[in-house]
Amino acid sequence: MSGQPNTITNNFIEMISLMGKRNVYIEWPNLVPELSAHITSQNNVNCKLALECVKKICKKYRFMFRSDALYNEMNYMIENLSNQLIESLIKAI
Repeated sequence: MSGQPNTITNNFIEMISLMGKRNVYIEWPNLVPELSAHITSQNNVNCKLALECVKKICKKYRFMFRSDALYNEMNYMIENLSNQLIESLIKAI
């Protein structure tokens, strides 16, 4: 029973990353803003889960070919996450 929360958490992160494999800003416009809201939350568990989800979503960019669609999606991610990531870094320091 003690392994169950980790399994549920890993399944949740994998589900979010599968959703993010498609065009995030077109098909799931609220996904990144919701994750960025959890990054700045006071709950460290929620912050860690949100960061893990963002990491899984952004991992796909390593293997994609350069294109306008790729750059548009990366700009969308940067615009929505940069302020929250800087705020969480300042909190951590």
